[in-house]
Amino acid sequence: AMRRVDVALLVLDAPCWEAVDADTAARLAAAGIPFAVVVNSRGTADTCDAAWRPDGLAVTVPVLWASAREGWGLEGIRAALARLAPAGALKQPPLVHDLLPEHGTLLLVVPLDSGAPQGRLILPQVQTIRDSLDGRCLCLVVTEEQLPQAFAALREPPDLVVCDSQVVHVAARLTPPSVPLTTFSILMARAKGDLVDLARGAAALTRLRPGQTVLVQEACSHHAQKDDIGRVKIPRLLARLAGGPVETPMLAGKEFTEYAGDAAAVVHCGACAITRGQMLARLDEARAHGLPMTNYGMCISLAQGVLERVLSPFPEALAAWRAEAQLPG
Repeated sequence: AMRRVDVALLVLDAPCWEAVDADTAARLAAAGIPFAVVVNSRGTADTCDAAWRPDGLAVTVPVLWASAREGWGLEGIRAALARLAPAGALKQPPLVHDLLPEHGTLLLVVPLDSGAPQGRLILPQVQTIRDSLDGRCLCLVVTEEQLPQAFAALREPPDLVVCDSQVVHVAARLTPPSVPLTTFSILMARAKGDLVDLARGAAALTRLRPGQTVLVQEACSHHAQKDDIGRVKIPRLLARLAGGPVETPMLAGKEFTEYAGDAAAVVHCGACAITRGQMLARLDEARAHGLPMTNYGMCISLAQGVLERVLSPFPEALAAWRAEAQLPG
């Protein structure tokens, strides 16, 4: 659970500090998670011992008294949470509008396939549209078949084209080289994780061999579809990169999973269903096990031969990929 939180409350049912509480406090401190100790009292505010403090607890950790049943002391807990919260913990980094000039034009390429339920768009697409509106950008949404028509309709080329990874080969072919191009998945990698580290991790896929294991990880547990991206398409692309079949066990769900076994890499989804902190924790865990990690979008773009093109709007990530893949800069 500590891998999934930004702030913690260590709740006691009495002013009694036992070994398990001291151990939990030590683990929180070691993980760098700010926390407060809360004594959930059965009495009244007048009967609490406000001077009580566990032996050995850092003086910077607040000790609060409250009663969940009676309702007193809860405002103090809320105030403590506000003080303890890391700066920017609730603020999502921009997805796309910071990549565009003021009132810039954004062209989104959205396939209407089995992955998009009728009448709906998938979450990263919706989030990108909303982020572009927040940045007061002009946003045009088309299918891959409409891409030539969209370029013809615009008086000037768009400032950026963003496409679904599964049509990146089409978008790369139809988008002029002078127009920056990337994918929704790569935008999510930047907003939810460490784009440079994920780009570096993609280089491990260039060294895959048949029979090796690549862990495929998703942050949600959606119902698998006939041509599911994580269970069908990604394994197919990994086999193409390796020159033969590879083992691709699936890890799905928001719960934190410790990586184990002799794997060559981890390929993670776009992480739209988890927080940035949770994705960074997964990256840290992979790094601790010496496992390179990348994401679906980079894996697909690499297999389609366009990874450098879609990383070009992010020079630092592109340089990291080239260095790790031992390509000329």
